[in-house]
Amino acid sequence: MLLCFLLAATFWVLKALNKKYENVRISYPVSFIYNPKTQIPVTEPPKEVVINVDGKGWKLLRKALNLRIHPAQIDLRNRGYAKFLTSRQLRPHINAALSGLDLNYVVTDTIYFNFEKLEHRRLPLTLQLSDSALATGYQLDSNVKIMPGSVIVSGPASLIKALPSPYPIYLPDSGITQNYRKQIPLGFVPENLLKPSQENVSVAFDVIPLVKNDIQVMVRVRNRDSISSPVVLQPNAVKLTYYALSADTAVSAAHFTVIADLDKVNPKDSTIALKVMQKPAKARMVSISPQKVKVVY
Repeated sequence: MLLCFLLAATFWVLKALNKKYENVRISYPVSFIYNPKTQIPVTEPPKEVVINVDGKGWKLLRKALNLRIHPAQIDLRNRGYAKFLTSRQLRPHINAALSGLDLNYVVTDTIYFNFEKLEHRRLPLTLQLSDSALATGYQLDSNVKIMPGSVIVSGPASLIKALPSPYPIYLPDSGITQNYRKQIPLGFVPENLLKPSQENVSVAFDVIPLVKNDIQVMVRVRNRDSISSPVVLQPNAVKLTYYALSADTAVSAAHFTVIADLDKVNPKDSTIALKVMQKPAKARMVSISPQKVKVVY
């Protein structure tokens, strides 16, 4: 009984596979031919198109199982930098690849792709120090050395042209208190499209500690005429904290100017934000405490 069932099923399958089917919609693979020395895909090109075909069941089964299927090849080497192909333009490419199937029409209206000219550009490098790179109270004590000082970057023309020159590199470290000698990875985005001639560069520089100092400075009033009645600032002197080299700590209050501008009084609480208008070149990282004073009429 089982044998009869198997024979009947086999006969039915063979009959079905020998039958010709019409107006069958299938997905068919496409591949792009390009010169990798001069062209580069910016986005992933499409891998399939939808077509309508006639054909015997054997051929359709072979396509469904992806057995000995030759993709439709689209040669871009002599097409310049076209961005799309219509169904009419796709038809000859698909016809050339089909074997045993008759193409009725291409269902996919248009396929889009983006290949650009592959360009190479030499970029000088510069170190971009963030505010947190050096620990508070430290500063550079030497010129930054980057080896090599430049790299060649390869990628799509539009991305290559948009890269800044010099190209900034950033330290993966923060709070540095010692002389620095490290290999730093170069970061180009997107990594899959922009390829530098080397992945790392050597960065070296020296740092030096600064001395923290506090000094009391009187607050000067600006635009006193903007308020008709006499005013008093509370407090009228503030503490400035600054850092300097040990050899440059001889700084007096007269070297600083702190301003309270009466034109900028906050009416909600009668306070003015202070601003350091003048400081000696020796003083670094200057901060004020308090940052506001109250105006008393």
